[in-house]
Formats: sequence, structure tokens, C-alpha cells
Amino acid sequence: MSYESQIYNTAIADGMPRPLALLIVAQAKHETNNFQSSIFQDCFNAFGYKVFGNARACPGHTDYEAYNNVTESTHEITAWIKRRLNEGNFPPLSTITDPLQYATLLKNNGYFGDSLYNYAAGIQAWYNDNINVSIGAGILIAGIVAIFVLART
Repeated sequence: MSYESQIYNTAIADGMPRPLALLIVAQAKHETNNFQSSIFQDCFNAFGYKVFGNARACPGHTDYEAYNNVTESTHEITAWIKRRLNEGNFPPLSTITDPLQYATLLKNNGYFGDSLYNYAAGIQAWYNDNINVSIGAGILIAGIVAIFVLART
């Protein structure tokens, strides 16, 4: 299963609505340069999480937290989002539907140090890629089902 699918499925299982789950995938792709960064490759850190408390540091990248897999890293971001929601710092999760809105919420809650413009643009680029993949897969599945139904009649 691809990293995108693992992140998306984990986010959905953790209670994130579909649009937000797609934004989380785009965020991971932005943070990791499409899963090519050494921090991701070495430690499955998909969201740029820094070491906090008793967290395990990533060897060679001691400022960053190490995870056993991308699912564990995704649980971390969804838990962070739920904490912001419970604190009243995030709106209802179903209303978070676009990259600029999501990046603004992250920035306002101290998630990243980059400029809002740069971070939002990074999420937007990968979000567009995710939407295209999602739509393409949906059309492919619909086409296969249609062919199967026609073949049976």
C-alpha cells in the first residue's frame, strides 16, 4: 500500500473527514518532498515533528522524532488536530476543506515556522495531485464496474 493510502486510511480511521484527510496527505507530501526526505526515509517522520518530551529521536536527525511506520506518524498529527479542536482552536473538522484554510489553522497554532504563503502553496501543489489521483481512481473503478455490468447483460 502506498504511503498516501496509508496516511489517508489512517486519518479516516482516526475520524478525519475525507477533505481533511486529503489535506493531511498533501501536508505529508509537502513536509517530506513526496516521501523522499532523509528524515522520512530514516524515521517515517511524515509531518516534520520535532522531538518532544520522552519521544525517540531520529538517528542522524536528533531534532526530529522517530516513528516505527507512517501510520504511527499519522496518528500523531490527527491527535494534534483533535487537541486543537478540543481547545477551541480549530473549527468543526468537516469545515476544513482547502489548503489555505488548513495552512492558516496550522500556522495560527504554531505548527510551522515557514511563511504562510510558502506552506500553503506547498500543500496546494500536493493537494491538487491528490485530487487528481483520487478522481482518476474513482473514474477507473466506475469504468470497470460499468464494463462488468454490461458484460453480464
